[in-house]
Amino acid sequence: MPAVSEVSIRSLADLYASIVATAQAHVEQTPLFVSVKGMLGQIPSSNYPIHYNVPLHEDQDAAYLNLPKALVAEHDLRAGDYVQASGRIVPNLYQSRLSFRIEVSDIALMQSPAAIQQERQERGAVEQLKRLRRPTVPFPSVEALRVSVICARASQVFDDFAGQLANMQPPLRLERLDVSMTDATAIANAIAKASGDVIALIRGGGAVEELRVFDSPQVIEALAATNAYRVVGLGHTGDSNLAGLVADFVASTPTAAGAHMRAQLDMRAQASSAKLQAAEHARSRSEHRRQVEALQVELARAGSATRRWPYLAAGVFVGCLLFLALRYLT
Repeated sequence: MPAVSEVSIRSLADLYASIVATAQAHVEQTPLFVSVKGMLGQIPSSNYPIHYNVPLHEDQDAAYLNLPKALVAEHDLRAGDYVQASGRIVPNLYQSRLSFRIEVSDIALMQSPAAIQQERQERGAVEQLKRLRRPTVPFPSVEALRVSVICARASQVFDDFAGQLANMQPPLRLERLDVSMTDATAIANAIAKASGDVIALIRGGGAVEELRVFDSPQVIEALAATNAYRVVGLGHTGDSNLAGLVADFVASTPTAAGAHMRAQLDMRAQASSAKLQAAEHARSRSEHRRQVEALQVELARAGSATRRWPYLAAGVFVGCLLFLALRYLT
């Protein structure tokens, strides 16, 4: 066992400081400059020209930066930015704990791998939209309308949607397809499986990340491929997504999607009633025309008989004279 020296806490603190000074002198003599990428954590406030101990994350690991305020202001840096920081490693002793930080001399905003992947997906989706975009489908005119509603299992949105269609005559046939509304494959499969004349894709509000599933090429392609009338009501007012670009109607909320359906059905009923009235009016006019034409034929016949009457009367008169003359002579 090596010899053990008994020391005081004060002298131990001095020993720590000596170790740090030795490490610092070594680093200063042979400075180690590094460049590292990661996502900035919360930038702590500081009364000094430097923000100390700013975390820089990469997956589960973290490094810590001494970040000049001038660089923060120059690049408008904020927590969550993906950056590349360059500087030298410096030791730090705080409460008898030795740590190392990067004394940042330069920093640049970068595009994170997740952002690059998201951009690629969106670019692919836009290209897909150009290929898949087809003319809008008119609202169906079938009598027994079937509506396929795609939504989450544990969700109020189906009741919000269906409530707008209560007491419709004739009643609608609602087909509910419950899926995970964060799973693009499940949503696309539900769209392909739907048998309705109308497909309503609805969900309530949520985080932006959760709504990105409706930018997925799988969902867009499935919506573009169906022959059904497509109604999309996703999130809250103000939310938008690429799925809406291949829909026939985009509602601001699931409730608004149901209200649109009811308005379309009311318009269809009014158009049908007007059509029936027009047909009845046309039938009535046709019957009236037929009666007028028949009356005209009867009048024509009567007029013809009236024109022949003088000739008939003259013939009868001449016949009578011949009869009397023959009788007188005999």
